[in-house]
Amino acid sequence: MDGSTILDGYTPVNLEVLRLDRVPGFDLYIIGAKGLVLYREKNVKFTLKNLQTLIENNVRYLYFKSTDQNRYYDYIEENLASIVEDKKVTPAKKASIIYDTSAHLAQQLINEPDSRKIVQKASKVMDTVVSFTTAGKNAYKDIIQMLPSDYYTHTHCANVATYCLALGQALGLTVNSGLWELTLGALLHDIGKSRVPNGILNKKGPLSRQEFEMVKQHVQWGVEIAGQTRSVPRESMPAIAQHHERISGKGYPFGIKDMHQFGKIVSVADTFDAITTNRPYAKARSSFEAILLLKAQTAEFDKNIINALIEVMAEKTARETMTEVAERVAKEPLQNTDVWIVATGCEEAGLVGMLGFLRRHEQELQDALILNLDSVGAGELKYVTGEGLIKAVPSDPELLMFSAEVARENPELQLAPQEYRALPTDASAALMGGYRAMSIMAFDEEGVIPNWHWETDVAENLDEENLSETEAFVDLLLKKIDQEK
Repeated sequence: MDGSTILDGYTPVNLEVLRLDRVPGFDLYIIGAKGLVLYREKNVKFTLKNLQTLIENNVRYLYFKSTDQNRYYDYIEENLASIVEDKKVTPAKKASIIYDTSAHLAQQLINEPDSRKIVQKASKVMDTVVSFTTAGKNAYKDIIQMLPSDYYTHTHCANVATYCLALGQALGLTVNSGLWELTLGALLHDIGKSRVPNGILNKKGPLSRQEFEMVKQHVQWGVEIAGQTRSVPRESMPAIAQHHERISGKGYPFGIKDMHQFGKIVSVADTFDAITTNRPYAKARSSFEAILLLKAQTAEFDKNIINALIEVMAEKTARETMTEVAERVAKEPLQNTDVWIVATGCEEAGLVGMLGFLRRHEQELQDALILNLDSVGAGELKYVTGEGLIKAVPSDPELLMFSAEVARENPELQLAPQEYRALPTDASAALMGGYRAMSIMAFDEEGVIPNWHWETDVAENLDEENLSETEAFVDLLLKKIDQEK
């Protein structure tokens, strides 16, 4: 929650968004003793004195009627440059405003695809968005963190534009070398779907051949619509025209192999967002699973762009390897299995975290399966068959069997078994205590943990691909365990 109160029929607006000495163009309301009361009429300026008085009275939000949403976004679009340059506005708030504004514009474009005025507004807003994200290192990541998980055509367009902006930067594009043209084209890439009936776009079952042929026409319709205005430069057109092409030549509408760079980028971003959002016919999959699926299709997608996507998602990957599993299990609970996720510490602390956990929950853990994630983040991922410095204690046979099945069913993960003969892990403590456990670890070609206890053991040397594979393996293993119960 952002601290605002939810009121039916009204939308909150943070005071830091309102520009001083500007006319908002929509009525502003404030919470009074008996509910909302009119605070400022739409044609009255919002002044510094107004701001100071509100802050002194601990007011952080005003409200406008939800029916004035278009007027609110007109105001935001007009003042977007001022908002993103304002140091008093938090980066998270800027990112939220940028994304919401992009999604609203995309919605307007879908509703009124032939409106040159809206296309011109989109062009101007993308200029501000590109300037904002290129001014600060990795500023686009604040936007990526808030992308919605449910699919709508307009949010999909905004999502793809965000990913393409990030991918363009990762691939070396700048404001002067096509980044703006790529981002604008990405925002408009599905504008042709405005001519596809909603009944087909939102159909839960499989499309008929006739329906699919109609959907495929959205690409050429999009090129036609975008080409009607001078606000869309010629350089942006490949992003629209080629987002369903594939480097194998098996895409549509033309089946070309020699794709423009923008077409390659948007095709990856479009597919990635499609996989990671909920659609009428498919549930969202994690970003890690989506990357693995793309990696398995290098005949269809440019490998360099997939590697750039891994880089773009790196911070999220590194920070959320465990929390991604937790969030996904919370959203899609396993039918027969309870999952605990525990952070215990390291072996240098004498395994006290794990030993304390086992003592405290001894009765509850009698039939538990314990997966220990230890020293992942660089090297090749392995499931450990046994561990111990002097004598190897075998890992749980059932977990080893499930791991072998997951490895066989998902060859793209390149999983393999390995024995670990070094200092004890949390799984060692569990195994020696009679619990059912197995470690998941990563090793270099010589069977050594990369960077372990060296000065190179720093965050910058984390291999995001390894973390992605770890998260995907754990998720698949949990589902396998649940299915077998």
